[in-house]
Amino acid sequence: MSPDHDAEEKTTAMNPPQDTSIRKLARIRGKAGRADALRTALQHLEAETRREPGCREFSFYQSLSAPDDFILLEHFADAAALQAHLQLPHTRAFFERQLVQTVRAFDLPAAH
Repeated sequence: MSPDHDAEEKTTAMNPPQDTSIRKLARIRGKAGRADALRTALQHLEAETRREPGCREFSFYQSLSAPDDFILLEHFADAAALQAHLQLPHTRAFFERQLVQTVRAFDLPAAH
């Protein structure tokens, strides 16, 4: 191997590439009595979002003890991928259905 290659390996090892991915956990509270409609809408959103090129994970879970409450885990390649997701027709259609009472989003650390 060339000396340049060795130096490049040492530099990469000392300064690993920055992870620019965006990971979030969102707590979604649906409007009272609309849990079934919200679950169906989230299933559609999940299927469409997973096809997006910048999507690494998009999964939701419904609370067993509070059926109007859902948790959403989302992981996008970078901020641009998340912003693109928010502008896509399937995402906009989800919010236009007005099934959600509140959303609280939390940033998660990069995966190890």
